[in-house]
Amino acid sequence: MFCHIVKKEVLNNILNLRFAIGSVLFSLLLISSIVVSEMDYQNRYRIYEERVKLQNHALNSYANRNDIGGLIIAKLKPPATLSIFAKGFDENIQIESLDMDSIPFLYPNFDPLFVINFFLSLIAILFSYDIISKEKEGRTLSFLLSNSLRRNTLFLSIWAGGIITIAIMLFLPSFLTGIIILLFKRIDLRVEDWCAIFFIVIFSILYLGIFYCIGLFISILTMSSFRAALISVFIWVLFVLFSPTLSSYISTKLYKIPPPDVIDHQLAQLEKERQSELQRALRPYYIRNLKIPEIEIHKLAGVDRINMKYREKRLKIENDYEKKSRYQVNITKWVSSVLSPSTSFIYLITEISSTGLDSVEEYNRQKSNFDSLFLSYVEKKYAEQLKKNRNFSMMDRLDLSDRPSFIFKNKNLLERLSSSYTNIFILFFYFFLFTILSNFVIQRADVR
Repeated sequence: MFCHIVKKEVLNNILNLRFAIGSVLFSLLLISSIVVSEMDYQNRYRIYEERVKLQNHALNSYANRNDIGGLIIAKLKPPATLSIFAKGFDENIQIESLDMDSIPFLYPNFDPLFVINFFLSLIAILFSYDIISKEKEGRTLSFLLSNSLRRNTLFLSIWAGGIITIAIMLFLPSFLTGIIILLFKRIDLRVEDWCAIFFIVIFSILYLGIFYCIGLFISILTMSSFRAALISVFIWVLFVLFSPTLSSYISTKLYKIPPPDVIDHQLAQLEKERQSELQRALRPYYIRNLKIPEIEIHKLAGVDRINMKYREKRLKIENDYEKKSRYQVNITKWVSSVLSPSTSFIYLITEISSTGLDSVEEYNRQKSNFDSLFLSYVEKKYAEQLKKNRNFSMMDRLDLSDRPSFIFKNKNLLERLSSSYTNIFILFFYFFLFTILSNFVIQRADVR
């Protein structure tokens, strides 16, 4: 009986005009988003290669100890291959910006993640908003239950049929998109990337199942399909559109940090103090016009000691602000994930695609370690030149042809999934919450 009803539900859903229109529109939007994302990926990768060439040329031609910091491009993160599915964080964005406004990250681009999160979630909720209420209006629900059909069996059949229908709607266009990617061969996807795509599809079904269950829950509660549609769309707007803004507002109220302008002003004042102290320290030696190398004058004036003192002060301000910003970002992420399955879904898919917050933090960690290594390498090169030539200054060009290269190594798929367990749990929580609520309500619903 159960399997027979499930098959009937799936067949009825597939033959429904809503399924046909939704499938066609979703296929067109998905393929269009893949094409747009692929073109954007190629453009971003070309820009990344140009920036690498520019930095290499600068280091080969103009590198010296004094200006080495200005020759290193701060952000050289290659675009992730799976960013064609979820662009997530831009390679050059500052992670601290999320605490100010999370919307540019949560809804940034026309990519498959955007299509599923917006369009397909709305289709899922519109699939189920009248699935029970129309039976009540037509007086057929009481007839079905009067023929020894248990309410549990009816509910599970409708529920399973809807989830299978959503899976079919998602799988077919996704399969077609995978074939297109293979045929064009413009992006080299590894086995791990295809496994990540598989998990993206699976979690997308889970996410869409949440909205199907929400529509089913509303349909059981209401006697009118029109009223069920209004309530369902309102909940969709609440979860998908309203929650990100609300979460940013809540996080800023829970934990306040100084705005970036205040920090920039503090650093500018600190730099003025450093310049003034350096001038006071060097002025007596330049007035006497001593015929000794510049490096000796700097040693006598204690330039390195002064620079180190102010460097420690600057690092203290920057590290303190970064710690506070990161804490507020975590609050924003936690609040937005709890308030809405939509934001949890976005965080989860971007992490699987190596375009999320963890990926940016991992890049910053690796880049910081490399910068320390690189600066130590430059200091070593400068010391070698001083041994050969005592008149060698900080402005003289250094030969850095054997310098180390920075290669970003992202986390593997298992590590990315492990770091996203909170968002996975939240999605499952919402899914089972509305499933259990729907089953609970239908057991006590008046079907007359």
